[in-house]
Amino acid sequence: PREAHVQIADLQLARHAETLALAHAQEAARLAPGDGQALARIAAIEERDGDEARAVATYRQAFERDGNATAGFALARLLEARGDVLASAAVLRTMLRSASDDEAILEAGRRARDVEEYLGHLGELEREVEGAWSTGSGAPVYRRVFVDVLRRLLPQLVRDPEASAERARLDGYY
Repeated sequence: PREAHVQIADLQLARHAETLALAHAQEAARLAPGDGQALARIAAIEERDGDEARAVATYRQAFERDGNATAGFALARLLEARGDVLASAAVLRTMLRSASDDEAILEAGRRARDVEEYLGHLGELEREVEGAWSTGSGAPVYRRVFVDVLRRLLPQLVRDPEASAERARLDGYY
């Protein structure tokens, strides 16, 4: 029955019948209370229907339920679009720490790098990714994220005369 509701919701979305799609998506979520993907589907319908506030709340609930990458990326995107860049950065950092899929880690790293650079917190992100890399858990993918962050961070450090201590700390990697 759950899958039937999911399929009907998708069909109703294709017909631009958001109200019917939402009803079926909610029933599918009710039948699978632990499924974050079901909540992410509801949030997508809410967003498509123009109710961004509800979509943010539902994406947040989906992401908190099971770390759903789709919900996490959508939540970060909506938060950033609404001007809550700090909250967006927090979601992306959580994804970096908790994702188990290499592609999700790389995408979270790429997006976090951009947001953290905008916020001026790239050095903090570098230290967090360095910690994940040095623990050995998923080291190759975190090493790629680490190098990507360093590529953005190093030119800033070279230009900043106050960053000599940070440059000295990073000299240990070369």
